[in-house]
Amino acid sequence: MLKVATVEWIQQISAPHKSYRHTDKKTPSERKQARTASHLGAFSDLRKHGLVENGGKTSGGDTLRNLTPMGLKAASCELGRPVGEMGGSARGAGRSGASHPMAPNDALLALLRPKPDLTQLDGEPVEVLAAAQAAADPPDGLGPSPPTRRGQGRDACTATTSAYDNWDSNTSTNARILRTTEDNTHLNDYNFNDVTSSAVNNSCFLVRIYPDYEFKGVPVTLLPGESISFNRGNGFNDVASSVQFLPYCNQHHQRGGPVLWS
Repeated sequence: MLKVATVEWIQQISAPHKSYRHTDKKTPSERKQARTASHLGAFSDLRKHGLVENGGKTSGGDTLRNLTPMGLKAASCELGRPVGEMGGSARGAGRSGASHPMAPNDALLALLRPKPDLTQLDGEPVEVLAAAQAAADPPDGLGPSPPTRRGQGRDACTATTSAYDNWDSNTSTNARILRTTEDNTHLNDYNFNDVTSSAVNNSCFLVRIYPDYEFKGVPVTLLPGESISFNRGNGFNDVASSVQFLPYCNQHHQRGGPVLWS
């Protein structure tokens, strides 16, 4: 949890692909303003509700935002920790340029190594895409990988369920993959509605892929370890709109034997 941060710092963690957008803006300040606009609006809403406040400026002139006592209480609920364990609110961190509180933030950013979602950069110049690809190529840091990426083959799906843009797990070409481990009622949240042509279930759950939002319609069901390509006359190509994960019961029918959940 960050108690104090700048708008740009939050953008770099939560939406790193935006660092490679807005190349049509003429100056660095204009590009910065464009890529942080939505986060600035979110901070304004949080401030309006008394959860964050302005806390001075960094040595570079960026405005610091820190959690208020009410914001710490809200964070404790999200984290499931007692309020007494949350510490202080870091008020006054910006009085001397915030060099001390921002140093751990910079270290955390280096450890998280947030990667840009390359599927959000369609239409950007070649040199921008190359820079984003260079940021996405190194090994993952401590933070979560973007849910969509480009890749080929079943090996691109680790302990997740993956939906592929092309048949046979993108075997023929390097294309988009959506990797997920949780229910999703609207695949258009990841620009993946009505585009799935194959899927792999490498999770330990039973997975149902539905043709409509909110788990509606007749689904395709994948057991753990199963895969499917929708070019084999099953009528499900480019129609997937939601995904649901369910417990998988593997029953061993032995007299007096246990029911094993895997």
